Amino acid sequence: MAVSVLQQCKNLTTLVLTKNFHGEVISESVTVEFESLMLLALGNCGLKGHIPSWLSNCRKLVVLDLSWNHLNGSVPSWIGQMDNLFYLDFSNNSLTREIPKGLAELKGLMCANCNRENLAAFAFIPLFF
Repeated sequence: MAVSVLQQCKNLTTLVLTKNFHGEVISESVTVEFESLMLLALGNCGLKGHIPSWLSNCRKLVVLDLSWNHLNGSVPSWIGQMDNLFYLDFSNNSLTREIPKGLAELKGLMCANCNRENLAAFAFIPLFF
C-alpha cells in the first residue's frame, strides 16, 4: 500500500488520504510504524482486504476512519485496547462477525450505562460500523 512510503515520517500525527488508492489492497506484509499518529482517515478509497494489523502499533490514535471501502473480515480485538480512540468509523464496508466486546471498554467512549452487555448504547457515540 502507498501508505508504506510514509513510514519514515516517525513524527506524523495526522494523515488524511480520503478518496485515494481506489481499489488498492491493504497489505498485511507491510510494516508501518506511525507511533505518533493521532488521526488516520482513509475513507472512501475503495480499499480491499482486512483491517491491517499494523494499525495496532498506532497507540495514540484518536480518530480512525476507514469508512466507504471494501474491507472484509472481522473487527480485530486489539481495537479495544486503543485507549485514546474516541472516533471510529468502519461504516459501509463488508465486515463480518461480532463487534469485539473490548470496544465497550474504550476509555474515550463516554456514555452512561455502557458496558459489555449493552453495546446498543453505542448508537449515540461516534462509533460507526
